[in-house]
Amino acid sequence: MASQDVDSRIDYGLKVVLIRNSTVGKSHILSCFAENEFSLDYMAMIRVEFQIMTLLDKNGESSL
Repeated sequence: MASQDVDSRIDYGLKVVLIRNSTVGKSHILSCFAENEFSLDYMAMIRVEFQIMTLLDKNGESSL
């Protein structure tokens, strides 16, 4: 139910897919943008990662 409440507040949604070679920093880019944090530690990973960022502007809410 909580998911439906959040979805009803969002005016626009945008999905971004990052595809590239290994060890180029896709996860770091995602962390910098969605969580506003950056780490110099490197850890190779093979995974699928999802992040949700909600932006509020004068026209309403957008989910990235």
